[in-house]
Amino acid sequence: MNTISTINVPFHGNNLYVVNYNGEPYVPMKPIVDGMGMDWASQFTKLKQKFNSTIAEITMVAEDGKERNMICLALRKLAGWLATISPNKVKSEIRDKVIQYQEECDDVLYEYWTTGEVKAKPRKQVKQIAGCITVEQQEAIKQLVLTRGKSVPHEHQGKATITLWSALKSHFGCSYKEIAEEKFTEALSLAARVPIEGEFIGKAPLQNNLPTICGRIILDYENGSVTRTEVVPSNYFIGDIETLMEYLERRGVVVLTDEAERRNFVKENLMRLIN
Repeated sequence: MNTISTINVPFHGNNLYVVNYNGEPYVPMKPIVDGMGMDWASQFTKLKQKFNSTIAEITMVAEDGKERNMICLALRKLAGWLATISPNKVKSEIRDKVIQYQEECDDVLYEYWTTGEVKAKPRKQVKQIAGCITVEQQEAIKQLVLTRGKSVPHEHQGKATITLWSALKSHFGCSYKEIAEEKFTEALSLAARVPIEGEFIGKAPLQNNLPTICGRIILDYENGSVTRTEVVPSNYFIGDIETLMEYLERRGVVVLTDEAERRNFVKENLMRLIN
């Protein structure tokens, strides 16, 4: 085992670390898992099963001068591991912390590794920037990415999710939270059509039978989360009752919403027929 000094990385009240192991940055995983509020034993099992070739047990010298053996993961694989965690499946009390780590942790550790510091970034103010997509629209994009990422075989899910996030950032040149409001539909379209590894595996014969759908996407929200999505053909009418009634009346259609109105209408027209 190698004895290696560490870089201490402050992260939202917790201390994370980066170590130089054979010239490559590695990160001790237990402090990250603990900081997210998750169970170390189950995550350690996942690391051994899915990332065994890029984990190492490293003897580190901590800030107190004592040596400790730590299970470390190559920093280049950290985003992949973070993508295996579904915020919707963790306890509600740690969900925000899990999302925070998924959005920031790997970037902060990499910046410390390359520059030795992290420049102050008003991340929490991104939601407040005028002209950017709303919190609900951010959630819609995130849920679409996570849903597509989980739609492929298990071994491809981490890479698929990273591919989708990278495509959005590369196309718009910013975090998905900073996408301009008028670009929301474009962002949804991009996230829905970017090719991802593992998609349609074992389903190629069905691919040519899939119908081509042109239309609009309707999203249902409940407590800030997308609960249902539906593609509506472009020739369908979407609007409230008042708008529908005005539309019909302009085209000569008689709209009767009251029972008394309906009875009077029938009575008047019967009288015309009798006379």
